[in-house]
Amino acid sequence: MNELGERHNKVSLITVLIAVLLAAILVALVVGVITFRQAVQAVEGGTERVFQWGENLAKLSTPTVRPNPATVIYQVLPLSRLETVSYSIEKVVTVEKNRHRLAELLQLDEQLLFVAHGKVIAGLDLSQMRPADITVTEDGTVILLLPAAAIFVATLDNQQSYVYDHARGVLNRIFEEQSDLETLARQAAEDAIAEAALEDGILETARLNGQLYLRSFLLSLGFERVLFAEEPPSAAPETSPTPIPTPTAG
Repeated sequence: MNELGERHNKVSLITVLIAVLLAAILVALVVGVITFRQAVQAVEGGTERVFQWGENLAKLSTPTVRPNPATVIYQVLPLSRLETVSYSIEKVVTVEKNRHRLAELLQLDEQLLFVAHGKVIAGLDLSQMRPADITVTEDGTVILLLPAAAIFVATLDNQQSYVYDHARGVLNRIFEEQSDLETLARQAAEDAIAEAALEDGILETARLNGQLYLRSFLLSLGFERVLFAEEPPSAAPETSPTPIPTPTAG
């Protein structure tokens, strides 16, 4: 009986020791998991703060532009352009790619809406005038044959122009890392702005404004009348091109 009791006590002691060891291991695991989670959260929070700090720093930083000091001038030309009208135009340009049913199903489609703000300047290129296009009669009348009005500048205002919407399919983004639709939209916008100005009659306005300016200028010099011919004044009977004399005051 004594031996059985001793064996029973030993078994009970071993069982208690195993239970205590398992409990200690379990507590250690729980503490380790909690500590690991806290460490992960601390790392994630620190990483997020680092990224946020870097993002804020990138937004606040100002780009430095350093143009190359070397300059190459290819050509210098004299200009005699009389700018007589300027248009400010807003135009919406839509550029699409793969906009058909199969491409849309495969997510290969792409569409861009571009709001373009631009300026168109037109006037008269007086360098095209010849001596024969100017006639002065004895009664102080100036007859001018002006060149046709033309557009001198049709350009975008990059500060006010912007992409309103840019939709791309999933596979389109995968197979094409960079999209060229904005470049195409900007190129098309310049042509669209010029066409809109032409449709609104910018050339006729430029011609009339040019005539008003030249008439006022020549009358201020002392000439009696200023006329604008549809054909060279030298073709009219009893007229011949003569240099413009210097008018006397009064």
